[in-house]
Amino acid sequence: MSNTKMTTIFNQKLCGYLMMRGFVLISMAKNDFCPGKNVFFFNDTDALQEAIKDFTHNSPVTGNTKFVYKVNIARKLLKMGYHIVDLRPSKDRDGKTDFLKSIYVFADENGIDDVIQELTAQ
Repeated sequence: MSNTKMTTIFNQKLCGYLMMRGFVLISMAKNDFCPGKNVFFFNDTDALQEAIKDFTHNSPVTGNTKFVYKVNIARKLLKMGYHIVDLRPSKDRDGKTDFLKSIYVFADENGIDDVIQELTAQ
């Protein structure tokens, strides 16, 4: 087995964007948390992370997303029927990846802003 770090992508459009930019899709699997969806695996490189940032900041598709930083709120949103479009490792203040924390990226749908505010106020 290779020691190469992998990046997991949960967004099919981001996967397509990365492949169009020349990144090689290493593997694909069923998403155990979202039936009918897939997850995509790429070798983790600085160039890949830059391309993901570029997609996230410049794509109209991901412009309509909300970031959730607490797992308990993310779980509640999922149980309420909201959709995760991506899952990313957090970064510390120095910009280093912190694999102990995750950022949950939800589609901006059905008044999710108000629901997030209600859940954080509890």
